Amino acid sequence: MNTIQNKGILWKLLQENGYFNDIKNEHFTEIQHNFESTINNISNSHTSIPLVEKNKKVISNMVIYLKKYKNNKN
Repeated sequence: MNTIQNKGILWKLLQENGYFNDIKNEHFTEIQHNFESTINNISNSHTSIPLVEKNKKVISNMVIYLKKYKNNKN
C-alpha cells in the first residue's frame, strides 16, 4: 500500500476526477502531507483487508478532506 506506484495511482485517480480543481497551490504541501498520513494510518490500522479496500478508504478519506479546500477558497 505504501509503495510509490500505489500512491501514484491513488493521486492520479484523485487528480483525474477533479478533486484538486479549484484548490490553491499554497495548500499543496499540507494536502500532500495529509495524503501520506492517511495512507500510513489506513495501512497500519487495517492490516487484514485487501489492498483494493485500503485504497478505497484512502480515496474516500481524501475526498472528504479535500472538500474543506473547495468550500473555503480563502
